[in-house]
Amino acid sequence: MLKQAAKPYPKFSVLELEDAQFSIKRTLPKLQKAFPDSELVLLMGSDAVTSLPDWPMSDQLLQACELVVGVRAGQQLDKVITRINAWRQAPLALTLVESHAPDVSASNIRDSLRKQQAAKGLLTSVARYARQHWLYVSLRG
Repeated sequence: MLKQAAKPYPKFSVLELEDAQFSIKRTLPKLQKAFPDSELVLLMGSDAVTSLPDWPMSDQLLQACELVVGVRAGQQLDKVITRINAWRQAPLALTLVESHAPDVSASNIRDSLRKQQAAKGLLTSVARYARQHWLYVSLRG
């Protein structure tokens, strides 16, 4: 699905790793090895700012990566900054980007796909791909 979402942006590419799920312990060293002379940048929405300090090994991630936070529409920049300042570990570098785009989150899109409902911000190509590959479908009645 990420490839479908990135298609309109020729400067983006998708790197596929064998890990089924991102793990700081496993994935971060692989990225550092694959891109030894590069700065790693973690892009995230401001909704994830609350949970990031609870991720296993989040301190190592913050020491190794620049963090770019897209402040979602409807969220206050000063509150996001306050949350980040309360973290045990400060990020290597931090950039906050105020978004004027619609308030779209991956978790809301996944939930809508599971419920087979329309979702604000869901690209038609991504919805089609999810349907074709039975993504986020529950086989339980």
